[in-house]
Amino acid sequence: MMGFVRSLRDCIYYDENYLGGKAYWLNILINRGYTVPKGYVLTKELYEDYVINNNITIEESRDELFQYDEIREKIYNGHFNEEVLNVLYDTYEKLKKPIIVRSSSSIEDNELSSCAGLYKSIGDIYQFNKFIDAIKLCWISSFNDMIDVIVGKRRDYAISLIVQEQIIPEFGGVAFTANPVTMDEREIVIEVSKDGSKEVVSGSGFCECKIFNKLEICSESIDYPFDELIKSLLDIEILREKPIDVEWVYTMGTLYFLQVRPITTLSAVMEKNIFETEDAMVTKFNLQNCTSMHSRWLEKKIPVRKYCKENNINLQRFIYYFSSNDKYHNDVDNIIFYMRSNIIEVVDGKKNMLIDKQYLKEIINKEYKDSQVLRIGESISTEYCGFSTYLDGKIYIETVKGGFTGLYEGFNPTKYIVDLNGSIISETIEEFEQEYFLNPNDGKWQVRDIEKNPLTISKEVIQKIINMTAIIKKKYGEVRLEWIGNKEDIYLFDLTVEKTKIGNTYLSSNILSSGIAKGKVKILNDISVFDKYIQEVSIRMGHKLSEMKKSDEIKEIKKKIINERTDTILVCEYPKETLVTLIEHVEGFVFRRGSLLCHLSIILREKGKPAIIDQDIFDRINDGDEVMINNGEFIVF
Repeated sequence: MMGFVRSLRDCIYYDENYLGGKAYWLNILINRGYTVPKGYVLTKELYEDYVINNNITIEESRDELFQYDEIREKIYNGHFNEEVLNVLYDTYEKLKKPIIVRSSSSIEDNELSSCAGLYKSIGDIYQFNKFIDAIKLCWISSFNDMIDVIVGKRRDYAISLIVQEQIIPEFGGVAFTANPVTMDEREIVIEVSKDGSKEVVSGSGFCECKIFNKLEICSESIDYPFDELIKSLLDIEILREKPIDVEWVYTMGTLYFLQVRPITTLSAVMEKNIFETEDAMVTKFNLQNCTSMHSRWLEKKIPVRKYCKENNINLQRFIYYFSSNDKYHNDVDNIIFYMRSNIIEVVDGKKNMLIDKQYLKEIINKEYKDSQVLRIGESISTEYCGFSTYLDGKIYIETVKGGFTGLYEGFNPTKYIVDLNGSIISETIEEFEQEYFLNPNDGKWQVRDIEKNPLTISKEVIQKIINMTAIIKKKYGEVRLEWIGNKEDIYLFDLTVEKTKIGNTYLSSNILSSGIAKGKVKILNDISVFDKYIQEVSIRMGHKLSEMKKSDEIKEIKKKIINERTDTILVCEYPKETLVTLIEHVEGFVFRRGSLLCHLSIILREKGKPAIIDQDIFDRINDGDEVMINNGEFIVF
């Protein structure tokens, strides 16, 4: 049992494979006299014991999307035995609060790959139960498709963890003993934020960049604590025998080191300044503030985009532009030519702008002059958009005017059921008097009134949707596709794997999720109460959702909505995805309008929660009525 926890200071006899890269090098720094926050290593043995005691089988990674969902959920819902909990509680009590739990994998922070930002760290922990949750969530982060893309699928999922006292910084940041973008090993680059290294590495905060020439340091007058930081950086670089990347914070006169790792991007030779997002070389370079954004794409979008390009499926174009390597921005003309749309999106990880592409060079010089890496993509005018899925030899299509927000906000879609030759089996045509559009001034989706007209799509467009859906099915099965349309052109936007197969009965009925449920009506007139949590809701029932369910604010809102002493049938205007927070508290849902393929409908089917559409529902019932959902039938007692 003692092998589960080891003092970070006393790990000198253990190797990097056992401790993980982060813990191994922090131990070396401590024993070389550098200041590191007090902490302990939770070894791989703790993880292995937990997996065995909870009967969790770790299968070899499969070539499919969302392959790790079931394992993540099992780890989060598992339990430590009493003896292990006592050991962890003793560890927790030895540290000043707040504490932070950080991953330390043997495949991160090493010579070949940093896996920057892919393994989880959870801070601001003041309670023991939050400490236990953080351990599980850090373990869960090892089951990540993004890591597979970078280091390969045959790897050790077991990771050590570090639990440390969390330092509240006066300021801090990240420092490099070689310029990670220009590859110049004569330069030291220090990025500083008043909020510490977290804001720098995530790209979410404002930071100042300082560059020092190693050959001129002796003759320069450098303010404290940067003089001490630079001296330490040069010493640690000699110790590691290669250029390094260090996270650091400064508070109350003390310089703390949080992490040290080699700069893995220096081994990659950049022979050009423009790379498509799915180019494997991109993972070899330092993407600066675009790193976390690219990590999210690695999990799903990049594998899908590669497959689509191989099969001539139309996609929006996105590239990374290493502007700092192109001093006079000579490559901008090539970017303008490559982008088919006149309006493009420019992102540096902190700021995003929608601009006319003819002004790209001017905007870079004015708005992004300090940015070293930009992600630039097409902003296709979305005349209409929709979902499609393959079902028993037929294609089911839903479409609305404008952008996807219309579907998410419950617009009734025009619906088609077609065969593979494009013949229409059935159709339901809806009229639209509103649409969501992307406001170029602020980059946000907004609603506007339009002249009321029915939405139909041509046979040519239907055939393109059929072809795209059939090709994707060959690789990923019966997934739901999201696509956007501009005139006669269709572009794949995203896809979602649905574990529960949609039966034919769904296509010609009011059923969103089949089943039987009985209870008392609760009418929820205002479903915007969960809007502030929209970014935390994942269609995959992962740890973000679990964290959200535990928030005190969510609990209070639930108490106002749900009487937990009775079975509840929740009645709402439409299936807004944030209602997922209420699924475990209700027996079923009734909506006035909505889409069969929207996010919440998919989750309801996966969770086995009955849900139907009833256009007259608000005229038929009152709060407290005894009702029953019997598949598509709605009964008021």
